[in-house]
Amino acid sequence: MTATKTHIIILLITILCPACRLNASMQANTEAEIMKSYADKQYEEGNFPGALSLYINSMEKAENEEDNDTYMACIGNIANIYEALGDYESNLFYLLKGYDISRRLNNNDLRNKYLTNIVAAYCNLGDVKKAKEFYEISKKATGSRDTVNHKYFLIYNSARIKQAEKKYDEAIAEHAKAERYAIDNGLDDIYALYQECETGNILIKKHDYGKAISQGRKCLEMAAAADNDEMKISAYKIMHEAFAGCGMADSARKYKMMYLEAYDAAFRTKSMNQAKGRLQEYESRKSTEKINLLTSRINIYTLAVILVSTLLALTVVLTVVLVRKNRNLRNAQKLLINKNNDIMKSYRQSSPAIPTMPDGCRDNDADDDTDDDTDDDNSGGVEMTQQQIDELLEKVNSLTDRRDIISDPDLNLKTIADMAKSNTKYVSFAINKTYNKNFRTYINEKRIMEACRMLTDEEHYGHMTIQAIYEEVGYTNAVSFNRTFKKINGMTPAMYKKLAADNMKG
Repeated sequence: MTATKTHIIILLITILCPACRLNASMQANTEAEIMKSYADKQYEEGNFPGALSLYINSMEKAENEEDNDTYMACIGNIANIYEALGDYESNLFYLLKGYDISRRLNNNDLRNKYLTNIVAAYCNLGDVKKAKEFYEISKKATGSRDTVNHKYFLIYNSARIKQAEKKYDEAIAEHAKAERYAIDNGLDDIYALYQECETGNILIKKHDYGKAISQGRKCLEMAAAADNDEMKISAYKIMHEAFAGCGMADSARKYKMMYLEAYDAAFRTKSMNQAKGRLQEYESRKSTEKINLLTSRINIYTLAVILVSTLLALTVVLTVVLVRKNRNLRNAQKLLINKNNDIMKSYRQSSPAIPTMPDGCRDNDADDDTDDDTDDDNSGGVEMTQQQIDELLEKVNSLTDRRDIISDPDLNLKTIADMAKSNTKYVSFAINKTYNKNFRTYINEKRIMEACRMLTDEEHYGHMTIQAIYEEVGYTNAVSFNRTFKKINGMTPAMYKKLAADNMKG
């Protein structure tokens, strides 16, 4: 896995998961449907934070109205938004949630559409085994009303799997097959554009940068003709990586800035974070309601058992087993959570007020390979108000919280300053004043934080080696990564991963 990972941003709401949204022309009979139609409009206009907020409202109303179809559609559309954001873990979470509901309600059409998206999500996460498993289920699925779309996405997902297996030539051939099928069957031009963008990304992975540049230009032209901002973002990313691969730094920098500006314009980071916070609150509330309901049922059951003397002994045994299991689970979770909080508490608070790492844990080695900035000395004479510092750090933290940015081994203070539309003196001053650390230490801690998250997430990253993980977060060699990781965490990455896995088993 390369340090810079290409994310293909796909407007799934209208294409990949057409059955995950109700037909816009359908008559809206419930409040939930009306709210969802507003959300769909916001999505189509590119207001993703507004769409997410409205989908949450629609889900809440759908629950009250027992409108299962709208509820499932909202879940699918929320999954689409996370896919477009490049948050494939959350994307998969909501897809699996929707898939489970569609199965229980025997909605075969929606189930099949969810299956299609789940295959894509596992490919995005690099889990080929799971992708193939759901692909086989998708091939055998019955009940799809739109057989043309179903056949198209079967070919598309076949290409995705080949790509995840690094069988790049076979993948390119499959993408071409999917494009021909779309054209022959009169599907929208966007269907063909997806395959062209996928091909561009494969050429990057093959290091065929000359062809990738030509392919990127073709994708840009097609995206402009289709007036599709999501595909423009994908094309900008292809152009950036292709020019970078050719060593054409100026052109690479130009398209990277175009990509980042287009991405930020589409997703409006601050508003999106607020909307995601609302969604987390909703999920937390639902979990609490389920726990309370379960507790209520348990209490009723316990009372009944107590009243029936013949079952008293069984009740005692069951209670002891449950208590022990819950205690062991809580203890294991507490150990892991406490350890992660001790290591990464700096990053779990709202930016910019992130505390400094504990004494003895800061990485001040002069020979770290992160960058060569002398940022401790370049902020002299700077005067900034606290409001200016907070606003600048909100931009900087938003950038450095993204893996596609910190994964660049050549990332430096100037690059971040340019992205934040500031200068190195201001960025350096804000980081030093707020966190009491230089840029090198700051970015190292961000990278190690992300590495810790990946090391403990066996479900999504268990297939990745430690080398693949440190390359993914921007390190170029094991020595620097291991030294920095141990300095911050007090243990090696291998030991950290093992202890986390043992705790999860416990």
